[in-house]
Amino acid sequence: MTPEAIIEALDGPHKTVPTDLLHAATEQQAALTEPLLASLAQWVDKTVSSDAAWDDQASMLPDFALYLLAQFREPRAYPLYLRLCRLPEDLSDYWLGDILLGNMPAFLASTCAGDLEPLKALVMDASVNEWARWAALNALNTVAIQGDVEADAIAEWLLQLAEHQARDAGNLFWTMLAGTQYDLALPALMPVLRQAYADRLVDSQHVSLAELELAVEDATTHRLSRSTPHNDYLRDAGRAMEWLIEARNRPDDEDSFSPDEVFGDEFDYPAPDTYVRPAPKIGRNDPCPCGSGRKHKKCCLNADPFAEA
Repeated sequence: MTPEAIIEALDGPHKTVPTDLLHAATEQQAALTEPLLASLAQWVDKTVSSDAAWDDQASMLPDFALYLLAQFREPRAYPLYLRLCRLPEDLSDYWLGDILLGNMPAFLASTCAGDLEPLKALVMDASVNEWARWAALNALNTVAIQGDVEADAIAEWLLQLAEHQARDAGNLFWTMLAGTQYDLALPALMPVLRQAYADRLVDSQHVSLAELELAVEDATTHRLSRSTPHNDYLRDAGRAMEWLIEARNRPDDEDSFSPDEVFGDEFDYPAPDTYVRPAPKIGRNDPCPCGSGRKHKKCCLNADPFAEA
């Protein structure tokens, strides 16, 4: 196929992952990178500048561009992903949804090319959607776990950041720090984290202090065990986006379909069962039924954002 024919075919719609088409795209990476970048940049520009959600259901090319450019390790896509991370929360929910937590860390890590300062800036920016901050921190974890930056350098930065954090239970930083520690198992972080748990700054439902202590006991082995699809570069666009294409083809009145429901450590994709709703639907923005007072999407909807995907 010619590059033009591949781009036209990717534009969709697609009921399943077009494996042969994505293989052809990979074989012609050099020729396809520019049109994919142009498609994604146009989509990001329109999304970021819109005051409200606009209808773009006809084209799937930006979806494929999101994943293929990360697989290509294309650094020119990095600023585009960063702009998406800074979308206002309502637009982020509408356009990214579960992509933000499920795939964005791999997008960022795969394309950053060692430029970690924008990721650090996202983590530190309290005005940014909290899941985007989590995605940025998970991207830093990935780069460290994959051996492209020294984990101790990440620890040193986090310790400096911790010195200037407000010590209150509503500060997301402390739970983010605990999640990073579970991935990287850095001895240098344990004193400050032990104190954070003692001060009840960490949401222990995400990760417990006992889990962190066990991780640090054999840090090297634990860190290697975290080198899973959850903390890896995006290496196969088709596998990574299978859940998304499944979601695109589900009726609007069914529950959202997240990456956590589709792929595990071995990318074992289960066949979807017939869905029967066990109880009245709870929307992402509805109050959480656990009584915490938080939105469902920020509480029990994603009970453990640090669990392996």
